[in-house]
Amino acid sequence: MAEIVEIEKIVYGGYGLGRIDGKICWIPYTLPWEKVEAEPSPVSKAHYMTAEAIRIREPSADRIEPPCPYFGRCGGCDFQHIRYERQLQLKTAIIEECAARAGITLPPLLTVASTPFGYRNRLRIRIDAAGRPALYRKGSRDPQPIDRCLCVCGALNRALAQLTESPEPAAAGEERQLYLDRDGEWRQAIIGGHGAAAMMPFAQVNNEVNDKIRRWIAGAAAGTASGKSRILDLFCGNGNFSLPLTEIAASITGFDLNADAVAAANRAAAAFPGVKISYRREDLYRVLHRGKPAAAYDFCIADPPAAGLKNGAAALAASGLQTIVYISCSPPDLMRDLKVLTQNYTIAEAVFFDMFPQTSKIETGILLRRK
Repeated sequence: MAEIVEIEKIVYGGYGLGRIDGKICWIPYTLPWEKVEAEPSPVSKAHYMTAEAIRIREPSADRIEPPCPYFGRCGGCDFQHIRYERQLQLKTAIIEECAARAGITLPPLLTVASTPFGYRNRLRIRIDAAGRPALYRKGSRDPQPIDRCLCVCGALNRALAQLTESPEPAAAGEERQLYLDRDGEWRQAIIGGHGAAAMMPFAQVNNEVNDKIRRWIAGAAAGTASGKSRILDLFCGNGNFSLPLTEIAASITGFDLNADAVAAANRAAAAFPGVKISYRREDLYRVLHRGKPAAAYDFCIADPPAAGLKNGAAALAASGLQTIVYISCSPPDLMRDLKVLTQNYTIAEAVFFDMFPQTSKIETGILLRRK
């Protein structure tokens, strides 16, 4: 039976939080202070339930008509019903709430916005039973065919149009990565296949915001040492954040477990013969527990997966490194690690980078200086 629910706030994950008979209820595609008619899920957890909004009784002034015809069916975007300026405010509030829950005091949070649409430089698709490109439906592994995506760049939309016009039923079930080559032309790679497809190193999907993060990191590194910095890059990937620092670096040393990413970083490093650069495939936690990092490095970049540093946070906190930049895509995991790091470090800056407009995903940068 449908219930009338008032949405109190948006929580991490993009859900609106309301209450039914005093029990917390998470409802997607809603906004704070809206009154919605919601159908509760038959499956209820001990401390919360989920529901679907079947009618918006009292819409927010921040609600807009989603421009994408697949919104609500495709699992990619969950914020297209919110005007962009409000999206930024809601994500900022989520970061601040996660910090407060963890007992972390942040400095005033800076916001770095993005172009709201057309920002993605790659897209992972699945070929459906009819041979068409598809994304996954929200909350399932069922394909949702698409012939365009408002969040990807023009070249990738041309790819989706061509793949839709020339379906490949024989390829049903394949997962592919659509991406841009160095000339800006679209290419595709079979996930789990061979060649360029098989082990594509992680890369940021938003070039505009990625460049803004690089500039922010460069500014932090430039103010670290009296001369040129000795840079430690943890979870270095293909050197995305450290290679742009060659002009201010005496040396760059990066570590990652992805052999393909490390190889790509070392190939790119060959363009900077005047700087001592080494990227290695090695367990980062062993690196932190071995020797005295503070004696070898002035500045550290940490860009871990969503799960964060976990046990590595204590080792990084005890490293003695003067300055650390931490890039995170999961505010709860970031705050868990900051509880450990702030035992020996002060949070000098906190920045929300909107890497993923139209979605509830959040990228945060934290600048830490040793106490």
